[in-house]
Amino acid sequence: MSDKPPPDLSGYLPVAERIEQFKLEFPDGCLRPFDPARPYWFEILGERTFIVYVAAAYRSPDDPMPGIGSSGLR
Repeated sequence: MSDKPPPDLSGYLPVAERIEQFKLEFPDGCLRPFDPARPYWFEILGERTFIVYVAAAYRSPDDPMPGIGSSGLR
């Protein structure tokens, strides 16, 4: 058991709300897999299997430095 306090999630916005904000701020932007040839994959850690997804947030069609985010779901 950890002595660390739980993380403060008071400012957390659910993914659906963050996507809505992104679309409002960047109407010409798009969200898509970082690597369309491998949009997701499975990782096995011990006896647990995770689906891993890496997304890119392009603010415009020619955005040279999209935001990158990843998620692992069990």
